[in-house]
Amino acid sequence: MRRYLLVSLWACAAASASASSPPLSEQQAVAAYQAAYNNLPSEGCQASEDGFDTFLEYFVRNPKLAARYTAANVSQPLYLQLQDNIWIYARANSSDTLDAPGASLKYEFKKGPPVRVGLSVQQGQYDRQYNMEQTYGPVHSYEFTHANGCWTRTK
Repeated sequence: MRRYLLVSLWACAAASASASSPPLSEQQAVAAYQAAYNNLPSEGCQASEDGFDTFLEYFVRNPKLAARYTAANVSQPLYLQLQDNIWIYARANSSDTLDAPGASLKYEFKKGPPVRVGLSVQQGQYDRQYNMEQTYGPVHSYEFTHANGCWTRTK
């Protein structure tokens, strides 16, 4: 079954910040943002489509978490990031995303054992309502496998 991945629209905010606090430097802001995604919630490890949605959001938002859940033999870069809760086509961990195109995501959930997800990412252009208007360029394919209680990027 193919399905477009939907991202929940919510923002990460520091609960302890007050109006009188000095502004964070860019490096502090990035560290705070990644810390919010340090620990994968239990639903992110479920062998279900919803579990994979949660896993992927945390996976692309935190490079340390991505490294922890990537098989050692995987060397292909991931061309996917979330920026303002919109999927964009940019190499993971790249800071040059200002003019990055949107990303069209399609995945195929394969019931196992083991349960697998084939993920395809392609450049795309959003319309004003953030619907994917058109896609172009090469398709990058990745595979995630559910084993040992959680997802792992295996290809």
